[in-house]
Amino acid sequence: MLKLAILFYCISLIAQFFAAAIAISLIRKTNVYRMAWIFLSLALFLMMGRRVSPILFALENGEYNLTDALLSLPISIFLLFGILGVRKILIFAEEANKNLTEINKIDYLTKALSRIELYSRSKLEIERALRYKENLAFLMIDIDHFKRVNDEYGHAVGDKVLNTLVTMLKKCLRVNDFIGRIGGEEFLVVLPQTNTEEAIEVAERLREYVSSQVCCKVRNKHVVITISIGVSVMNSNTHCADARKLLDLHFKNADMAMYQAKNAGRNRVHLI
Repeated sequence: MLKLAILFYCISLIAQFFAAAIAISLIRKTNVYRMAWIFLSLALFLMMGRRVSPILFALENGEYNLTDALLSLPISIFLLFGILGVRKILIFAEEANKNLTEINKIDYLTKALSRIELYSRSKLEIERALRYKENLAFLMIDIDHFKRVNDEYGHAVGDKVLNTLVTMLKKCLRVNDFIGRIGGEEFLVVLPQTNTEEAIEVAERLREYVSSQVCCKVRNKHVVITISIGVSVMNSNTHCADARKLLDLHFKNADMAMYQAKNAGRNRVHLI
């Protein structure tokens, strides 16, 4: 019976050791509940001490409590399974939160930045441009006669056109440039460290490339689109230090310039 009691205590000790190891690993993986896992890890190590003591006492004196040894076994195993379950829940929750964050940052259809993320990153770029006295350009892009595409081919083709447009635009942009979807068929491209002449050159390159490509093929017909682009540039000598105010100003100016490009005949670039 002595050996049986020692066996029960040893199995309990092993189960609690693995439970403590899992708790320690979760300290590094979870930010929100870090202190809780630290305290739980300490508690588990103290409980392990309570399993070591009776083992040593039994080996030295031959005295043991079989009931205590028997009860320690299921308690330790249930504790291990419980921590494994909590670990699974926390990892699932962290993954879900991560996915939700990514969903909030990326437009689900076009894979461009979402409007919220676009505003946030644009504000950061304005602050950086102000700090280092750099130029920053904004290109507001709208698909010409996009309603005709939806009316003639259906919304599924319209979605394909939107998705393909973003892919085409990204091919022509630098690594540090970014594009976000404002809404509908309207997009904004932000070009760090870009002056007026360079911004117009980029806009013309985008316009020409899009008009020369086939977005998709429907019923043996090639769907080709054109875009109108409005340009607004924040110069390096800007004196205003209010990033939010500058953001609203240049978004508004780029949007106004884009509508002027449309009113002038579409498929063109306009600077404001």
